[in-house]
Amino acid sequence: SHDLRQPIHALGLYMGSLRLRPLEAGAREIVDRMEGSVAALESLLNALLDISRIDAGVLVPQPRPFDLAALLHRLADEFSREAAERALRFSVRVGATGPVCVCADPMLVERVLRNLIANAVKYTRSGGVLLTCRSRGAGGSSPQWRVEVWDTGPGIAAAQTIAHRSHHLAR
Repeated sequence: SHDLRQPIHALGLYMGSLRLRPLEAGAREIVDRMEGSVAALESLLNALLDISRIDAGVLVPQPRPFDLAALLHRLADEFSREAAERALRFSVRVGATGPVCVCADPMLVERVLRNLIANAVKYTRSGGVLLTCRSRGAGGSSPQWRVEVWDTGPGIAAAQTIAHRSHHLAR
């Protein structure tokens, strides 16, 4: 983990050093994009390390109550800028007027959503991305919430989906 993170950390330090220098607008834009790419790389590495820790039984999900609506709005704020730079609409719709209290591991939920949203923004060429959250089923004491990421991008080819692979292997 340390050996994988070290080059990413070094890139961050080099970019910080560049930011301290007077740069023309084009060079500053390149540094901005580099920082975004390094952040995405770090996020991917963290996700891969989390998956390997889950597979090894080292990382055990830590469910606790948290406000899902607040997480969705924070992620929307983060990704709205990138979407706007790509001339895409980015919207979030939560089917509740107040907090949406759920019991799950907030770090893992955020990782999954961050990956889905990042891919939606990355692969959508025109149109937009919609992040939604709505109640499912009967109310009860613990309502279930469905979170979806919709986009106008090309989608995933059937040959690349798990459902297709499972069906193909079953033949």
